[in-house]
Amino acid sequence: MSKQGNTNEDFYDGFLGTSKNEWLEIIKSGMSATQFDDFVKGNEVDGVSLAPVYPEEDFAKSTSKYYARSDASTTENHLIQQIVFLQDYSHPSRANHDILRMLNGGVESLLIDTSSLNIQSYDFDGLLKDVLPDAVDISIKSGTEGFIPDRKHLSGKHGVLYINALESYITYETALTPGLNKIATLLKQNLANYRCLPVSGYSFANQGANVIEELALTLNQLVYYLDYFTNQGIQAAQLFRNLEVTLSTRSAFLLDIAKFRALPILIDTIAQAYSVKLEEAVPIRAESAVYNKTSYDTNSNLLRNATEAMAAIMGNCQKICLLPHNHQRNQVFADRMARNVLHMLREESHLTKVKDPLKGSYAVESLTTDMAEQVWQLFQKIEKQGGILPFYESGELDQMMDTSGQDYLDKVNTLKKTSVGANRYVPTESMMLSENDSSKIQPEDKTFFPFINGPGGIEAIRKAVDNLVKKGTTPPRLGILNFSHQSRPAVVASRRAFVKDICTSVGVEVTKLPDRFLTDDTTHSQIDGLVLVGDDGAYAEASLSDFTSIHSDGGLPLYIAGYSAHLNQNAARFGIEGFIHDQMNVPDFARHFFTLINFEIV
Repeated sequence: MSKQGNTNEDFYDGFLGTSKNEWLEIIKSGMSATQFDDFVKGNEVDGVSLAPVYPEEDFAKSTSKYYARSDASTTENHLIQQIVFLQDYSHPSRANHDILRMLNGGVESLLIDTSSLNIQSYDFDGLLKDVLPDAVDISIKSGTEGFIPDRKHLSGKHGVLYINALESYITYETALTPGLNKIATLLKQNLANYRCLPVSGYSFANQGANVIEELALTLNQLVYYLDYFTNQGIQAAQLFRNLEVTLSTRSAFLLDIAKFRALPILIDTIAQAYSVKLEEAVPIRAESAVYNKTSYDTNSNLLRNATEAMAAIMGNCQKICLLPHNHQRNQVFADRMARNVLHMLREESHLTKVKDPLKGSYAVESLTTDMAEQVWQLFQKIEKQGGILPFYESGELDQMMDTSGQDYLDKVNTLKKTSVGANRYVPTESMMLSENDSSKIQPEDKTFFPFINGPGGIEAIRKAVDNLVKKGTTPPRLGILNFSHQSRPAVVASRRAFVKDICTSVGVEVTKLPDRFLTDDTTHSQIDGLVLVGDDGAYAEASLSDFTSIHSDGGLPLYIAGYSAHLNQNAARFGIEGFIHDQMNVPDFARHFFTLINFEIV
């Protein structure tokens, strides 16, 4: 492909004229016809269609003007935010101690959550003792009927006043009017240093909304607020000046980047519809999602936080809040790790030093444009039905969330979506939160209890097994036995590892059995089931007698590692209970096995 020459310029010049069809021909030469057909179809991930390649000829235009940083040499771009839940503290002085610890650890934005406090005032002077208000963003989250500090306590400070009236009404069924009235009162005060119109799609993401739905529903909320408050006599330009948008950041790295980059384009389009010319970009706040986090291998959540933070930074979010990887609040180590993920990306990875790190990326730029178009279509569809409120009250929004949420859960349970530490690459040791640790999290706190949890179905089974084992119950056990010495060693090793992974994920112990198992009756009593491991060739040559002898000798439930159409057709005759393979339903497998061996879990 490259030209002959001795310079790097000659080498790279050789790639410039390669067309999309030429690239596809090269790819096709290394694949079978079926593989290539699947390849060119692309994939759908989180509601977004991904093309197999993004060549220059399909690249429409750069969208960088909407999100490029203004001054890469001096602007760090994002603020590092952490949340202070006031309901966790018996006295403001205790909260103040943690606030100072956060600030000394590099936090630049405090989000003080007062939403669960049923009081009319609070000692904010004690809470913010020794805090320099001009050096830190001090934002406050209030419930729709809760309180916020009076104007005296807001004076000299800057940040955002979070009252998500519409999101709370839709998500938690709180009263809508009090929240709207409170926002209107704040807007009419013309607070110089506070934004008072927060719009969020965060709760929708944790209910299972894909990136298209999360963005569209966020825009529908924005239009509802614009219409409602302009009818109250507040100018649209003032509303945009008070706007900040919160979105989730999740493990879908490229899609999250495109989501954050598409949002300013969409907001600008809406602003034009209200005859508003945006003088500055609307701030975007990113908060790490919780629906995708594991409860056993909590250390893997550190890596998720890193990926999610990178997406938020490269998507040019102005404020980033990472939640603790171990789901625990007010814990020094967990808080520090959440902060330091962002510190390392800024100070050691230098992600914020480049003005526009993804400008010209055909894949990201194209994804941004495609996503904006898909979001706009869904947004308009909802608006044509009267907007987000009628869409919700008709039940269609709940139906959308149920469908998307169940789709995500099904994909995790059936291994179509890998959840590291939950359904694949599972730690053998139990790392679940203890009951004491879990009690630190209040059940009514939706921040840490999302409406869905992808790994939750599998992890709940393992937790139930672990709880029984702690009380003295013998854990369920499966033995692995080589089916044929003629099987390819690499296939056998891979399938053994897979079986161990899946069994560990639901609390089943796995034992490698010696070949003498079939003649050693003492071994039979040490396991509850048997898994045969071979390659597809060995399975295809199998006869009825090969299985009936094993089944009758052991008298144990019999499973096959991998999937064989030949064995599936004869499963009942051969005494095969099921197959352990990469398209199985893990919770169904566990419950079926436990029923066969009379191992009862709640």
